[in-house]
Amino acid sequence: MSAIQTDTSDKLIDKIKSERNPQISSNLCKAITNFKEEHDDFDLYVDFKWAASVGLPSGFAVQHQIKIQKDYFSRIDDVGRELKSSEQQELEDVFMATVEHLAGDMGSDNKRSGEVVLNLYKDSEVIRARIILNAEHYKMADISHMTADSYLRIKGKLHPGNQPRLFSEISSFDLILP
Repeated sequence: MSAIQTDTSDKLIDKIKSERNPQISSNLCKAITNFKEEHDDFDLYVDFKWAASVGLPSGFAVQHQIKIQKDYFSRIDDVGRELKSSEQQELEDVFMATVEHLAGDMGSDNKRSGEVVLNLYKDSEVIRARIILNAEHYKMADISHMTADSYLRIKGKLHPGNQPRLFSEISSFDLILP
């Protein structure tokens, strides 16, 4: 809130974009602005309590309540849109994945291929994605789907958008069995 109050939102956005694991995301901004859509003429108060089982980091102050004034919502929406544009960049990387849904079709060669929905795991994030697989990769995905504690290791390009996001340009595809 202090960045909005002091009109330093641009600095806040730059700081968030440079952080490996930012504490503010476009999803948080969207959740806050969704409140405004339902309660147009009200301020929002958010209460916080620090878990008693977890020690407070030294030098860390906790505000017990934050007030989001109704005239801040448009600026929070601006921050959210700017963060979303940076989050939406294509990401080419290696992901660990579990198979959640198989929706392929039988081909003329009597082998199944087609769309598969995966949960991609990157750092502490789970990203739902859809991918189109050839028959060889589809068979590996089917084996993974039917085997407890198995994973796929996939290198490719994760496209921006709502989940399930498109995953394409596969350059590596490995089945990892327990």
